[in-house]
Amino acid sequence: MPDFKLVNQDANTVNWENYKGKIVLVNLFYTKGENYAVTFANRAMRGFAKTYERNTMVHFIGITIDPINDQPDVLSLYAKEQLQHLPKWDLLTGDTTQVQAFIKMGLLLDAIQTIENGRPRFTFSNMFVLLDSKHRIRGYYEATNQEALSKLDDEIKVLIAEELRNMRDGR
Repeated sequence: MPDFKLVNQDANTVNWENYKGKIVLVNLFYTKGENYAVTFANRAMRGFAKTYERNTMVHFIGITIDPINDQPDVLSLYAKEQLQHLPKWDLLTGDTTQVQAFIKMGLLLDAIQTIENGRPRFTFSNMFVLLDSKHRIRGYYEATNQEALSKLDDEIKVLIAEELRNMRDGR
């Protein structure tokens, strides 16, 4: 996974060093407009964040696909509404070119913006991407599919068990 330099909802610059040794769950989102898929994915991510809030190995990242509008001040308000004070969930934004490159080349997902009737419309891969502690992609899970979300929860537990075993074995 290539490194990145993006800004979170608190206007702090973050990169992979901030998530060193962490299992990371990533999703794409945007703040403007109503979108069932984003709302459903946020609800699911909120559930995972609450489930694993005491586990220091797991962290959550949302990357905006609308970095022009989703600046840190907008993300801060959105975080208060969506994250409900879940400290291990970062909403990231940055330069449009860098965000798009990270989504496409790093996460291997698509995110396209078009204009319809003067309003932006986003077409994107509404997937959760599970990364292990070395930031390797371990799986893609459809964010609006309950069966996929159950499988994702199982896979997070498997990664936690692997990490604990590796720590115990000194790997």
